[in-house]
Amino acid sequence: MNSMSRAYSNQYRENYYKEEDECPTIIKCSGPSSTPIPVLTLGEGISNVELPLASITLDTSCICDPIVKLDFSTNYVVPVSVSLVGGSIVLRVYKQCRGQATRVPVGTAWAISGGILGIEVFEASIASFTTCDTDSCGDECCTYTVVATVNAIADVALGAAFNNSTLSAVVTCKNSCHKCKKNHDRY
Repeated sequence: MNSMSRAYSNQYRENYYKEEDECPTIIKCSGPSSTPIPVLTLGEGISNVELPLASITLDTSCICDPIVKLDFSTNYVVPVSVSLVGGSIVLRVYKQCRGQATRVPVGTAWAISGGILGIEVFEASIASFTTCDTDSCGDECCTYTVVATVNAIADVALGAAFNNSTLSAVVTCKNSCHKCKKNHDRY
């Protein structure tokens, strides 16, 4: 290795760690999960039943003025033996941080088009959305959960479910700071 390449390598390393100190990034994903919709008989109905679909916990203590981008997707499956009498499904992200007694909604609510429809032989649709949480404070450990609220008066058979629900997050800072110091000498 000649002296020019060593100088370039050292400069690159210094710039890399300088950027990392200014604004670290966290990427986290939940594992896929499946959540069945409760079985109903005609006329029984359910009202405001909340089904948690996916959840992740983020520790933003190393990030100044964090911004959290959340991406959610699920495969909503309805078997043939579901007949619509009335109903709706609304998806919403909630955040609950350390020391909070109640959860707080993040972003807007998302309605699944068609609600509890199951007219075809087998219906499956993908629901996905992105939202951002810009109201976080530093030094927080928060759990983000996507909840489906189901309201239905229907004959729902076994098999209606949310499959492969996943939630992922990318966290970075809106403003730079030097909160997380690294020992750069080891590199």
